[in-house]
Amino acid sequence: MLLIMSCTENTPVDTAQSFYIGTYTKGESKGVYQADFADGKFKNLKVMALSQNPSFLAYTKDKNFLVAVNESTKEGESDGSISSFRIENDSLVLVDQIHSHGNNPCHVTITEDNYVITSNYMGGNVVLSRLDENGKLTFLDSKQHTGGSDHPRQEAAHVHSTWIHPETKDIIAVDLGTNDLWFYQIDTSKNTLMQKEQQKLAMDSIAGPRHLTFHPKNSNWLYVLNELDFSVSLVKYADGKYTINSTTDILFEAPEGYNASADIHISKDGKFLYASHRGYNSIAVLEINSNDGSLKLMDVHEIPGSWPRNFSLSPDEEYLIYANEWTNNIFSLKRDVEKGTLTLTDSIQVPNPVMILF
Repeated sequence: MLLIMSCTENTPVDTAQSFYIGTYTKGESKGVYQADFADGKFKNLKVMALSQNPSFLAYTKDKNFLVAVNESTKEGESDGSISSFRIENDSLVLVDQIHSHGNNPCHVTITEDNYVITSNYMGGNVVLSRLDENGKLTFLDSKQHTGGSDHPRQEAAHVHSTWIHPETKDIIAVDLGTNDLWFYQIDTSKNTLMQKEQQKLAMDSIAGPRHLTFHPKNSNWLYVLNELDFSVSLVKYADGKYTINSTTDILFEAPEGYNASADIHISKDGKFLYASHRGYNSIAVLEINSNDGSLKLMDVHEIPGSWPRNFSLSPDEEYLIYANEWTNNIFSLKRDVEKGTLTLTDSIQVPNPVMILF
């Protein structure tokens, strides 16, 4: 339903900013949702697109299109899928859907020239596709990872996410299963992925790398969130080579029961790093040393709800918004921009939310 509102001189200015919500559709969820957010409060939750398990979302650079993974495998099929939507005013219009060429696609990223890179978790491969000016998707190439490591969840390759270095344009695939970062470049003349001379970087034993982020002031400082040992590794890029510089825990004490770290983001001023953790449900607040990029754990902020997965800072960075997969809700936390600390402000019920995209 499209709601059209007129503006008058007496109408207050609406400062709300909308964001998309990716979900798992194993329960009551219908697909991709949208909500508005202003002054720490949520409102106007609505379904934007019917879609199966749209667990990760990404914009094109111009924000004319949204691409979602469909993290699922139907009986007798070998693939999940990725879907493209055209963003039209208050609507998402499905344009195309293609196989992900691997089981359980869990992450997608898009280059400035609309190459689409999909990470298939159970397939253990990285897939290159292309989105054209009309939103149609075309499969181009796939690179299969092999190997495993020491943890029971590292019995095979499990590509969890793929990222683009802001300057070198290296494609960095984060493989929880092989316990490595894998490095590629896109050969635009052949529309293929080619491995770099440094093919990969081994992480600390049983680290289980999941996601990463780049320092906003120095993109050669990479911060890798390790799901299995609850830590962040500082990886530095210099002279054409990636190396691990240091690793910092995101919990003060070892937690009880099943736990898994989830997501990582840095404030635009480069002062604070945040990491979400499931089990001991919390957001870690780490201070970044501006001289060498090293981390200091300042706070482990216990949070309401269960199984906080993806989170995002609001566009003005005054709030942190996180999604609880198991308790079907999203919370907002007010952020002290000077100290980095967090204070609860609001929540909204959303079925099985796992992704926040402003």
